[in-house]
Amino acid sequence: MSFKNVAITLLLALGAVQANAAVLTLGDMANDGSYSSDCTFWCVARYQQVYKASALPSGAIGIDQVSFFASPNNGSSWNGTSTWRMTLSTTTKAVGGLSATFDGNVGADAKVFDTETFSGPNSFGSLISFNGQFNYDASMGNLLVDIVRISGSAQGVGVEANYLPAGVFDRAYAFSSDVTAEGVNQNYGNRTQFRYGAPVVTQAVPEPASIALLGLGLAGLVGSRRKSKRA
Repeated sequence: MSFKNVAITLLLALGAVQANAAVLTLGDMANDGSYSSDCTFWCVARYQQVYKASALPSGAIGIDQVSFFASPNNGSSWNGTSTWRMTLSTTTKAVGGLSATFDGNVGADAKVFDTETFSGPNSFGSLISFNGQFNYDASMGNLLVDIVRISGSAQGVGVEANYLPAGVFDRAYAFSSDVTAEGVNQNYGNRTQFRYGAPVVTQAVPEPASIALLGLGLAGLVGSRRKSKRA
C-alpha cells in the first residue's frame, strides 16, 4: 500500500469513528432541577476528576471529545489568552481515593488529549469542549481527566457541577499549585459529556524518505537479477 493510500485509509477510519460516535453524560441535576456552579476555569491552577469505570462503557473505546456544561453565573466569559491542557489516563485510584499529590493520581498511559485557549462568553448549558484521541478500556481501571492551566490567569466560564450521582466521580483541585491539591475527595464533580466510538489503532506510516530508499533498494535488486540472467 502506498504512503498516500495509507494516509487516506487512516483518515477514513477517523471519519468513521466520528460518524458512529456515541455520547455519554455523567452528572445529574438535583431532584428539584437545581445544580451547583463550579469555578474550575475561573479559579484553579490544576483540576483532576476521576470517573468510576463501571459508569463508563464496557470494553475498549476511543474517546474523541470531553465536554463540560457552561454555567456563566460562576465565571461569565473567557479572557482569550489563558490556556488549558487536558491529559487523560487510566488510573488505579478509586473514586474517593485520590491522592493530594496530583502526579500520584496519573496513570501510566497518560496522554495529552488537547490544549485550548477559549474566548468570549458561553450561554448556559452550552458545551466547553476538548477534542483529541484517547483509547480507554474500563476493565483496566478508572478514567482520570487532568486539567492544568499552563498560561495566563484563572479566568473562564463556570461549569455545572453536582454531588449526584454519588460515587460516580470525585475530584482534586488547587488554586495556585500544580503539585499539591488543596481540596480532594469531596464526592463532587463537574457534569461531563464524553463522545466516543471504536478505539483508534495507530498504524506506523513510513516516512517518504524511507519509501524512496526502499524503492532504490528494490530497483537495485531488480537490476542485479537482470545482470545475473544475462551472465
